[in-house]
Amino acid sequence: MPDPTTIRHGLGTDFPFVAAYCPACGRYGLFLGAGGHVTCPQQDCPNPGAASEILDDGETEHIVK
Repeated sequence: MPDPTTIRHGLGTDFPFVAAYCPACGRYGLFLGAGGHVTCPQQDCPNPGAASEILDDGETEHIVK
C-alpha cells in the first residue's frame, strides 16, 4: 500500500495523508481536510466524511457490522 505524506485530489492541493480505510466505501487512503476532518478523496464515495463522523462521536463502545 502506498504511504505518501500528502494526497492530491479534486481540489488540486496537497493535504496530509491518513493511512486508513474509508468506512463508507472501503478504499485505502484518506486525507486530513479543512478543519482537521478525516475525509475520503473518492468522488463516488457514498459518505466521504464517514471517518470523521465516527471520530467525532463521543461514544466509546461502537458496534461495527
